[in-house]
Amino acid sequence: MKNVYVAYIALLIAFILALPAVATGGGQIPVNCNQDGSQDISDGVCLLDVLFFGTVTSLPCGDRSSQDPANLELLDANGDGTIDLSDVVRLFGFLFLGDPAPVSCTGGQGQPCPCVNIEGCAALCEVKTGQC
Repeated sequence: MKNVYVAYIALLIAFILALPAVATGGGQIPVNCNQDGSQDISDGVCLLDVLFFGTVTSLPCGDRSSQDPANLELLDANGDGTIDLSDVVRLFGFLFLGDPAPVSCTGGQGQPCPCVNIEGCAALCEVKTGQC
């Protein structure tokens, strides 16, 4: 009888290990600092607030700091590994001047940034459809 339990436990462990991994991230619109579900001027203002005024005291993802990898992926518009003024410039250039999209955007030039999965962030939009 003991061998049956051991075999059952081994089979159960093998089944659990074979299950696909569950994604720990959520759908986000790149550079959507204020989490309103769209990418617009208010996101640049939110980043400026984080950087210079301090009234936005926590960011949307992970441990809520600007050094958290999820916040870097979400808010680092130019892909230099930091959240700084150049990210605001990149976002505003994209929104108002037709400049290249933020690096985490997967849409075409001149197209809105679709929803992307960012590990460590809560789901704000549906990644499959790109709609919030």
